[in-house]
Amino acid sequence: MTDALLRSVQNARQTVHILTPNLNVTKFMQALATAAARGVKVRVVLSKDFTDDLQDLPTRGGNNYQTIRRLHKAIRPHMSPRQICESLQIRWFGYDGQRPVEGPKSPASHAKFMIVDGKVVYFGSADMDNQSWVNSREIMSP
Repeated sequence: MTDALLRSVQNARQTVHILTPNLNVTKFMQALATAAARGVKVRVVLSKDFTDDLQDLPTRGGNNYQTIRRLHKAIRPHMSPRQICESLQIRWFGYDGQRPVEGPKSPASHAKFMIVDGKVVYFGSADMDNQSWVNSREIMSP
């Protein structure tokens, strides 16, 4: 299933919308950066400080702050700052749409989904992180 998600992003033509608590799978992030660099609008909503202590453990892939830096670093050689802001939009989840929810406490979001070009939809229990994709093999459904 992870290959299907990866290929969906690699083949995206217009939009990729993602909601996930954590994002740090290297090959998936590279696919997102490449999609944004070719003009696909990539919109990501992450949970702020959701499980940073766990994500920072060896083999886990790093926290969402590191992910954002990696994505920007990957796309920076291909686009101007303005183009990056238009193509790669990353936001923190906020219950009221104003302030981000910090940490895993209620009302934090633990939802996971991805929509590609309004045609391919993923939902499941797997975050888009190394723990879910590599270690625990959680459930994913396209």
